[in-house]
Amino acid sequence: SQPEKDTRNCTHPIASQFSQPKDARHTPAPCSTPRPGVENECQKCEAMFDTTSPVTDAAAPPAKVINPTLDQYKYSGESLRCCQLPLGPLGGGCIAVSGDGGLRQWQMVNETNHVGHVPDSFWGIKAEVGGVSHSRVLQSSALYDNSSFVAPFAVTDHIVPPGSIDLLKKLPGVPEIEITAKYPTVEVDYPNSGLPVDVHMTAWNPCIPLDENNSGIPVIVFQFSVTNPTTEA
Repeated sequence: SQPEKDTRNCTHPIASQFSQPKDARHTPAPCSTPRPGVENECQKCEAMFDTTSPVTDAAAPPAKVINPTLDQYKYSGESLRCCQLPLGPLGGGCIAVSGDGGLRQWQMVNETNHVGHVPDSFWGIKAEVGGVSHSRVLQSSALYDNSSFVAPFAVTDHIVPPGSIDLLKKLPGVPEIEITAKYPTVEVDYPNSGLPVDVHMTAWNPCIPLDENNSGIPVIVFQFSVTNPTTEA
């Protein structure tokens, strides 16, 4: 795409395609000196609007985030901000396991809703050891602040449903999530959860090559394994 140009004092036809100058420091001027060999353009317009000459005080693009464990299909930290892993039957809609550990993008009943969310749909656990009870929502708010995140065009995967924000304001969550994604299987771990047990979730949907009937069974399976790493019962 081309930047907008200010055409108030420009008489060349090419300038009529634009409305504002690229750099507000430049002021429009009459186009009186055509650039040699170029029709419908001039040296002043070229100086003001050349897309090959960057504006020195323009904001730099955000640094690219490289997932260091991508080769292991593992995602953690910043690489989970736009992570949505849809599960569901073939041709039957989906529910996504999100990078915060919650469920998002409820797209069912022939309804496309990329930001669909069902309030109070979450996983939780309570464990007691030594007479002390520990309860957690298996969801993390570590990436809920998107104020400095610049999303690519048309990307909404980073949008946090208000219901998730409210949930973790009321109930304690976990500090971080780790996801291993190998479709149609998603594995979620909760390191440094503050719980006296280790929790692991595996979610999957039937996906059998060349078997559209069984691959279309409207079900998602969520399996939890809980391990006590201590000697206390």
